[in-house]
Amino acid sequence: MNVQKTGLNCQQSFGAKTTIIAPEKLISKQQQEYLINLGKKVGKESDILNFSVSDLHSAANNPNVKTYTIMKQSSIDAASSSTLSQSSKEVPYEKNGVVMEKNSPFNYIKLLIERLMK
Repeated sequence: MNVQKTGLNCQQSFGAKTTIIAPEKLISKQQQEYLINLGKKVGKESDILNFSVSDLHSAANNPNVKTYTIMKQSSIDAASSSTLSQSSKEVPYEKNGVVMEKNSPFNYIKLLIERLMK
């Protein structure tokens, strides 16, 4: 009997390269790691997701509301086309000293990545 060695060539395909720039008081290192790993489930290795979050600042029309600016840049290659997008949005986070957790930068970025996964 002739036995040959076989090898398993496991090339794991990673998804989008994801970067997050944010103040640690708004997104912890553990939350950033979670979001980066979640971004790896989007697209392929050549795809890019970049998120940038500003410090809190007063809203222009209401000084009782603190907001942050989130900027998203993405480059996703599909089979027949490439999608490049860039957007920026002011997100209300604190009103009269009360934090709106559903609008936290972590939850907001998570939602954006999950939408790309669909």
